Amino acid sequence: DKRIEANESLLTIASVLGEDRTRTELIPFLSECVDDEDNIILVLAEKLGELSEFVGGPSHLHLLLSPLISLASADEATVREMAVNSMIKVIGKMEQTDAMNHGVSLVKELTESEFYTARVSACGIIYTVYARISHERDDRMDTDDEASSKRTTLRQLFLKLCSDDTPMVKRMAASKLGKLAHVVESKAVLEEFL
Repeated sequence: DKRIEANESLLTIASVLGEDRTRTELIPFLSECVDDEDNIILVLAEKLGELSEFVGGPSHLHLLLSPLISLASADEATVREMAVNSMIKVIGKMEQTDAMNHGVSLVKELTESEFYTARVSACGIIYTVYARISHERDDRMDTDDEASSKRTTLRQLFLKLCSDDTPMVKRMAASKLGKLAHVVESKAVLEEFL
């Protein structure tokens, strides 16, 4: 299928277009292509995670999250998993401040979605966003800064996912608890998660 070939060639297309046109033309176009057949959007979800070198540096990486949010809500589990993997790649390459701001917004948007599929995806990325906000495990919870506030927000969102009405969301949250507890401050784990 020509559409699969086109998606597999996204890196070449982005390279030819250049950073500015990739940001202003290609990514908005790709955002409109997220309602295609599963095999096509699976390739799209994978390639979006690899486009980070073609958007003009870390300050523009957040642009890749928009189409990935839509893909993270897909019905097909393999598409959602690939979208989550691509989001993790993109967030991992962001500057810490951008990861904090865009990452928390991303988790919040997915967590508050009416679609359970988006909430399942939120469970898959919350650990990565939390880890990017706190470079190392810091057991001081009393710091009164923006990072502390964002960490608190992420913990509250995770607890919301743990008590979701949809069993699939609860199951995914439970499966990610260990990874999240690894980066969350010890005091918060004891007071909020147990």
